[in-house]
Amino acid sequence: MNLYRMRRGATWKQFMMAAAENPTCPVKGCHKPADECQVHHIFSWAGGGWTNAKNLTTACAYHNGRNDDHRIGPPRNGRFERTARGVRWVNPWDPPPPDLVETGPTT
Repeated sequence: MNLYRMRRGATWKQFMMAAAENPTCPVKGCHKPADECQVHHIFSWAGGGWTNAKNLTTACAYHNGRNDDHRIGPPRNGRFERTARGVRWVNPWDPPPPDLVETGPTT
């Protein structure tokens, strides 16, 4: 289910797909259940990200608020990234994952 740039908000089906992939907030140690989470654009909507299943994840309000939407350079507070193994939270002190999968538009 892909909406590209037609709509910012995720549909119920997109939420259910994100919740199936991440039944809790993807941050290690955070156990907030998906039904209490928000839908988050991994590559930010403001930065040109699409409302597509591969670009969405669940995130608790705290980690969604801490996320760095600016994707140039290392994260200041942390950010979500999609890898070949799924969505992960990258702390500012973590090295970049070798299997990073780009989720934003390619232009």
